[in-house]
Formats: sequence, structure tokens, C-alpha cells
Amino acid sequence: MAFDLMVAPNHKGHIICPAKYQLEILVAAENAHPMKRTITITIQGTWYSDETRMLRDGVGASVGPV
Repeated sequence: MAFDLMVAPNHKGHIICPAKYQLEILVAAENAHPMKRTITITIQGTWYSDETRMLRDGVGASVGPV
């Protein structure tokens, strides 16, 4: 799996290894209270050519409070 960048760096740092990653997201607007959430993405490491199997067994995501 890789991050989609404008230009792929030569050091291949855009390719992510199997692991659990957490992103803290803060959404705010002038007419709403800010909302902070943590998105956890788990990459198992096995790549499946079948999309359904890949989303079921190869990668996972969950959204929770910070």
C-alpha cells in the first residue's frame, strides 16, 4: 500500500509497511463545533487481488474518539 503523492520520492517513503497507523483528524467550520476523531488503519501485509477479500482480510479501518 502507498500514499498517493504528486511525485513518488526516490527513497520509496510513500510505501507503507504492514502495521497499525493512527491519524488524528480535526474537522472545524465557522458554524459548527470542532470535531476530533482518530482513524485507525491496519495493514496486515498480505495483498489479495480480489477487492472483497482485500478489504475483509488485508486492510482494516475504524473511527473512534480521540
